[in-house]
Amino acid sequence: MTENYLTILAETIRTNWDAPALTDFYLTEDGTAQDTTRGNHYTYGEMYTEVCRVANLLTALGLQKGDHIAICGANSAHWVIAYLAIAKMQGVSVTVMHTLQPDEIAHLVAFSDAKALFTDPDLWSELSPMYRPSLGDLSDVLSLADWTLLSCDKSADNYDTYTIDTRKIYDRYTLHSDTLTEGASVVYPVFWTQ
Repeated sequence: MTENYLTILAETIRTNWDAPALTDFYLTEDGTAQDTTRGNHYTYGEMYTEVCRVANLLTALGLQKGDHIAICGANSAHWVIAYLAIAKMQGVSVTVMHTLQPDEIAHLVAFSDAKALFTDPDLWSELSPMYRPSLGDLSDVLSLADWTLLSCDKSADNYDTYTIDTRKIYDRYTLHSDTLTEGASVVYPVFWTQ
């Protein structure tokens, strides 16, 4: 097997399933230390489960292998999960700096041919109706805060399936036997398939 960052990450997840992987941190009010009591915290296993969940959501929205999906938001655990979910469903990540002006963000998203965008709700509200028409073929906008749809040109029939209960995820990528088949017994997680 060719080794790339996804195969290295898959092995890291397997061997560190219960270890801490991602934590949002903030500076304390005096700006001197990191406050990890707020925000999201994920072990490698929890991170992978959330990656599967978000990849399934993207698929339910009709996005396919090779589709461009933009991410525009501040550094966070959810930013990383969105990036890995795009890789998992074999999409193309387009990263856009959240510090750009709204017109610049709109131009870059449109220029990239992105079909979906992950962003912060506050940033999405800044992309006033004046800039939204210039976002190109963008059909779905998802919140980096909680994966909800901020805007959607079509409805995902199975959207609720992927957003309600993470403990009951059925992810076609997580089952492995000699072939990827529905109903196979869980032997070990298959993280990314070629």
